[in-house]
Amino acid sequence: AAAAAVPPGGSSASASAEGGGKYFSRDRLAKYALGAPRLALVALLALLLPALAPRLGGSGGALAAAGADELLPVSLGGYARSLRWVGHLYIGSVGAAVNVEAMSRAANVAGLAVAAVAVLADDLVMPHACAAYLAKTMAGDLVAGKLDTLEWRAVLAFVGALAAGVVALSGAKEVLAGYGRILAVLALSQAVCELGDARLEHLAFFRHRYSFELSSLLAMLALPGGITPRELAVVQVDLMTCFAYRAANALITAHKRGLFDFRALCGDDLVRGLLFAAFGALRGERVVSVRGAREAFAVLRASADKGDLLERNVASPAWQPVLSLESVDGPLHAALIADFHALVRDLPGLTPANVAAVARRNCEQLLARVKRGGENSRVVADDVARLSLATYVECIFGRAWEEAFEPLLTASWEWRREIAVRGRADARLKDAAVRVLVDDLLRSHAVLWARHGEGWRNPRRYSVLLQPVLLSPAINAGDIAVAIKRAGPHVSLEAAVRRAHPFPILERRVTEDVVLDGKVVVKAPAQVVIFASDLARAAEAAEAAQAGGGAGTAKGPWGGTGIGAGAEPYAWSIFGAGPRSCVGAHLALPLLRELRALYVACEAEVPGGGAFDPECGHRHSGRHNDANWTLAEMAYFATTVGRVLWRGGGFDADAALAAADEDGAHGERGDGAADTRGGEEAACPAA
Repeated sequence: AAAAAVPPGGSSASASAEGGGKYFSRDRLAKYALGAPRLALVALLALLLPALAPRLGGSGGALAAAGADELLPVSLGGYARSLRWVGHLYIGSVGAAVNVEAMSRAANVAGLAVAAVAVLADDLVMPHACAAYLAKTMAGDLVAGKLDTLEWRAVLAFVGALAAGVVALSGAKEVLAGYGRILAVLALSQAVCELGDARLEHLAFFRHRYSFELSSLLAMLALPGGITPRELAVVQVDLMTCFAYRAANALITAHKRGLFDFRALCGDDLVRGLLFAAFGALRGERVVSVRGAREAFAVLRASADKGDLLERNVASPAWQPVLSLESVDGPLHAALIADFHALVRDLPGLTPANVAAVARRNCEQLLARVKRGGENSRVVADDVARLSLATYVECIFGRAWEEAFEPLLTASWEWRREIAVRGRADARLKDAAVRVLVDDLLRSHAVLWARHGEGWRNPRRYSVLLQPVLLSPAINAGDIAVAIKRAGPHVSLEAAVRRAHPFPILERRVTEDVVLDGKVVVKAPAQVVIFASDLARAAEAAEAAQAGGGAGTAKGPWGGTGIGAGAEPYAWSIFGAGPRSCVGAHLALPLLRELRALYVACEAEVPGGGAFDPECGHRHSGRHNDANWTLAEMAYFATTVGRVLWRGGGFDADAALAAADEDGAHGERGDGAADTRGGEEAACPAA
């Protein structure tokens, strides 16, 4: 009954597209979720037009001259009291459900039969308005070739019979006199909109139906002599029915994408984008989403400042008492980076070659254990995290893994949970990890202990080792191991990471325009967010196009409206770019390569498959966990994000630097006053 728009491309049974199938893609969700309120405003104008007519001059001439009896059915009050809107909303809703094949054929037929009754009932109250709406809609869809299912052809037959009945009862002359002009105008507009949607869908003007709103406004306000009450009645039916169609499509698409499930909602980057936009609006910041790989890396190279979004307000507090080189900004970041590079230069065992050798030996031991069978016949999440920790502990301190080091592994899961906004970490387990590092590993290493002595207890000192070399690799290695396994043994390490990057969001604040190929791609000042999933879609589209010999394109979650969406190079560096690229990339890559080699060996040498199982026990982080939430995690996410949206976080980098320097000076004079638990206040005095 509501033949609003069959999706682009004609057949309602054609192959699925990016992001949830043809009918349930991100682009369609944005199209209908944003289009419904936009159309509601146009429909409201149509209902208020009789009251506004005297003020519109020539545009409202016919309405201004009409009598009260003619205006009453098309006025806001008269339309509301008639309850015709109930039928119109139903017609649009069932049309949406039939169009996206959300119901069985029997349900489609039943729903359309009820809609036919609603059309006939409407004709008794406002003669021929609904019939005229259906006639113009079917004519436009027929011209565009979109009546491609049995249900829509049945609707076309019903409309033909209805039109014949209307002409027989009222006479062709009277029908044409009252509705001929508006029927011709709207049918032409419908054909243009549908043809544009089918042939020019790369233009958001047609794909997102701005064309329909424009044509409706022109029909209401630009007809010679003004629109008549009968003509306005047709436009009102058209707008209300199509509003219901869009709203129903938005709800169906959201449901199919799992967005009524809070678990999926938390992990959906479309929703994340809305949260960032809300945060920017509340804080008076212009938030820009960059979706193209080249544009994104131009931003990364242009700025070292992460700004005032997720890193500062969520990640930095979550890392406490550790100061994260990945999250902090300004002088504190510069100081930590300088300390890190100085430290690495003085550690002869912390080289790419030695990391590769130690990681290879540890992987060989894991493979031998798996081959022996028994209880430990699989490589699980704890094994991956422990492999990372054991490798770097041996490279730095020259000590093989011991039971006494297990608090580092246990605490890594706690940090992972809080950074991923799944729950508050156990501070006691964090402190235990710091004590293992300071009181055991560092104290027993004569060269390192001589650098700072008791000053190692200060977060400024121990963070330089704990965060970038021990904790972050342990966390990220697990995410990457899952990505490797899911991609398969024939996909390269870099390609697997691009598909499911451990860092779902990258942030930069730009204070100068970002220019690429002579064009400004981000106008300053702006807070830029880059979703790794957008870059991943670009990579997958390009890889698929290469395999098929075509040109790859990729659209962002808003249907290509983001900066740089579309065809682009996809072999972007998995370690970032610019002044904030991964400082330990040269040390991480050897470990990750040995980890992938372990996976390939398990697949090739262990019968039965499944020996490499990093998803087992892997929780909180990783793209495969984005939609997996417990009730407690949902509650923590909602309260944390809500607090950040309302008032921001509490991390003050300048205060943290001053406090760390002061405590470090005391510690290095041998006072020993600083306590490992004092790092929380030192890291975040304002928290």
